[in-house]
Amino acid sequence: MSSVTLTYSSASYSVSEDASAGQYVITSADVTVTWTTSGGTTPFQIVSPVGSPFQVDSTGAVTVASSSGLDYETTNMYVVTVRANDNNGDTDQATVTIMVTDAAEAPTFSNLPASRAVPEDVSVGTAVFTLSAADQDVPAQTLAYTIVSQTPSDKFQLSGGVVQVGTALDYESEQTYTLTLRVEDDTSGTPLSAESTLTVTVNDVIDELPTFSASSYSGSVAEDQAFGTTVTWDAAVSVTDGDDGDTISYSLSGTNNDHFAVDSNTGVVTTARVLERDGADGVSAYTLVLTATDTAGNTGTATLSVTVNDVNDNSATCDPDVYYSSVEENTAADASVALLSCTDPDDGVNSNLAFSIVSGDDTTAKFAIEASTGQIK
Repeated sequence: MSSVTLTYSSASYSVSEDASAGQYVITSADVTVTWTTSGGTTPFQIVSPVGSPFQVDSTGAVTVASSSGLDYETTNMYVVTVRANDNNGDTDQATVTIMVTDAAEAPTFSNLPASRAVPEDVSVGTAVFTLSAADQDVPAQTLAYTIVSQTPSDKFQLSGGVVQVGTALDYESEQTYTLTLRVEDDTSGTPLSAESTLTVTVNDVIDELPTFSASSYSGSVAEDQAFGTTVTWDAAVSVTDGDDGDTISYSLSGTNNDHFAVDSNTGVVTTARVLERDGADGVSAYTLVLTATDTAGNTGTATLSVTVNDVNDNSATCDPDVYYSSVEENTAADASVALLSCTDPDDGVNSNLAFSIVSGDDTTAKFAIEASTGQIK
């Protein structure tokens, strides 16, 4: 017959799932142990279950071994057998039931943290992300979601557990938003909650129009220049496009636009033929339209006014080219003999004429001509 007897004052005990390590489940006051062997010692062991979340001390009292080992939702009852041993090798065992009681637990997000991307032209109200969270409490709690903060600005809203676009997005203004989200249960007293983050990236859409720095530009090029001569502008012709990485191409239109060419990549305008300002077929000015087109087909335009500058490339002509005149002898000096009618088709100062007597009056110097009018006297 064993010299050891072990009993507990109750067959069943309970402990909360949130009990901390070392918390008593069965105190020493609940333990009765006897042995008949004089001077015997009574070490205690938990025989079963192996790996239980409990431990027994030198008095036979049972405590929580690890708080992380208790989970009502996983295991809510343990049948624990404790064995007592004396120095003679005699043993006795006692079995108790330990019930794990539920404790209110904070809900947890199932799908956060996370990242999502949306195009900048997405409509207001479009769903970006559907939140998912779980609460281990029994019965299950009702969960509510809120947006705690948005960085750098408030662009999103919640509808139930769905994150939506709240106001229009613009890639050119901001590309990344960080939302801090909270899920909260309806535990009476103080609701329990958890927070996590959602990162939303705004993708660029080719939606910005190419824009010239001015609505019109004035430039010039000299006549008679070889084709391919670059037009000189009074102010630099430039285009901006707010879209990231967009490519701009250029084209020309307008009356006689085939007299010019434009580099489709750079927008540099050059002559496509030798231009002539003078004469019946001459053109002194051109009005062109320069169009900038982005990769999405969006366009911007500017008016180009090109003046063809005159070059002194024409000789003067007189009509008639031979004059006949007579003068009586003894005519007073400065009397009019003839008035030459001459013109130069060049423009501006290039059409100014200067008259002089080249021959026929070399020795006698009887005649003179006014340099500015062609009046012979």
